[in-house]
Amino acid sequence: MLSSVSFGSAPSLSAPVPAGRPPQVAVSSVDVFRPSNPLELAKSLVGAKELGKMLVDCVSHASLMLA
Repeated sequence: MLSSVSFGSAPSLSAPVPAGRPPQVAVSSVDVFRPSNPLELAKSLVGAKELGKMLVDCVSHASLMLA
């Protein structure tokens, strides 16, 4: 003889949504890259340019996915 089994309700998967401003934390030191010669400066500029291209490609690809 088969009997029905009740498992109760499914657990909630929602997480609490933070409200308000994030806490402010004081920073005691900042690490900044400073190129020591023109070649390092050129490498940094090329790297920043490529990073910008990659960002534009990612954003444009994401916008195509939404359309």
